[in-house]
Amino acid sequence: DLALQKKDTAAAQDLRAKVLLHYETSVALHCPLAAKKLGKLYSEGKHVTQDYHRAYEYLEQAVEGGQKDVHFLLGQMHEQGQGMPVTYAEAAYHYRLAALEGNKEAALRLADFYIDGKKLPRDLDRAIYWLIQLIQRGEVQWVSRLGDLYIQNENYELALSLFAKQAESSQRDPRGTANQ
Repeated sequence: DLALQKKDTAAAQDLRAKVLLHYETSVALHCPLAAKKLGKLYSEGKHVTQDYHRAYEYLEQAVEGGQKDVHFLLGQMHEQGQGMPVTYAEAAYHYRLAALEGNKEAALRLADFYIDGKKLPRDLDRAIYWLIQLIQRGEVQWVSRLGDLYIQNENYELALSLFAKQAESSQRDPRGTANQ
């Protein structure tokens, strides 16, 4: 710590090397949390040279060891082509697993994939499913978008019911109305 405070770069590099060695030793001993940490470091390029291939390998080890929250990061890497070609089907696979674990951003990405039809075949029913999941988790800002999808899907009764319940709500909190 003292070396870092004094901006002693040689000492700081030595400390970083020791930390990396400890993480790598922990990974070799099948510690999924260490794999997750190393994966993030290599993905972000913090304190190490950015290396998406190494990041992906570490993140896969983390997932295999039970670090399920890492699926979102793997999905991003597939979507953005970080260390591999862009593969939307793989991105959706990892986003789906992350969304099922409660990751709201992953659920929104899936809904967007299915709505725009550019990354995956357009599927309004699947998009509706993920928007309902978001709303049930308290993300009420997506109610209008869900209603719009009901209209696009020509399900006018559900759209009308959803918008009516939203208008009736004195608190404008339509949680739970999406699945009716």
